[in-house]
Amino acid sequence: MEISEVSGPLPGVAVDELVFPCRLNVSFAITGDIDVYVRRLNAALVARGHDEIDFAGGRATPHVTLLMGEMCSVMDVRQLLGAVERLSAGSAGLTYRVTPPYIRSGDRGFVFLDVAPAEPFTRMRLELHSTVGRILQCETHGGPLNPSHITVGYLRDDGFDLARLGAVQVPRVAGVARVMQVAEVGNRGTCRRLVLS
Repeated sequence: MEISEVSGPLPGVAVDELVFPCRLNVSFAITGDIDVYVRRLNAALVARGHDEIDFAGGRATPHVTLLMGEMCSVMDVRQLLGAVERLSAGSAGLTYRVTPPYIRSGDRGFVFLDVAPAEPFTRMRLELHSTVGRILQCETHGGPLNPSHITVGYLRDDGFDLARLGAVQVPRVAGVARVMQVAEVGNRGTCRRLVLS
């Protein structure tokens, strides 16, 4: 596995340029058919006016979240980057499929896809959290017990029927999560800028 320095059109930010406290997301980049699928779902939501999460134009990028939380210093971020690099070096990648889109009860309109099987992602997330949990203050939705997921979009109202996205079929192919990244968190938990050492 590898750690990402640059992923698609997402800009980067040097560790020394971060403003503290800052929120960071440790995740896997998405590639191939699953990336195409996620971007199609997102574009369908954006076309209907649900544009708070928009993957077009390089403002955000789809990803499989492992951990998300707040950090307080450059030294802590450097330690996080080192832990992510060590963890990624010890793994060949995680093969996964995605579930159909859904809104998890109590999540205020976030449209998610879960990754399956969940167990390898859970093991990796718990291993990483055991190393960095004291410096990365995870929130509920980005903590070690939250399932690894892909956020597809955010609905402003509760009346949207996800079945209307049925024209966009779930891909039958598997993805491989190989590239780990650490990104500055933007609007609605998006990955805004990659953190570069």
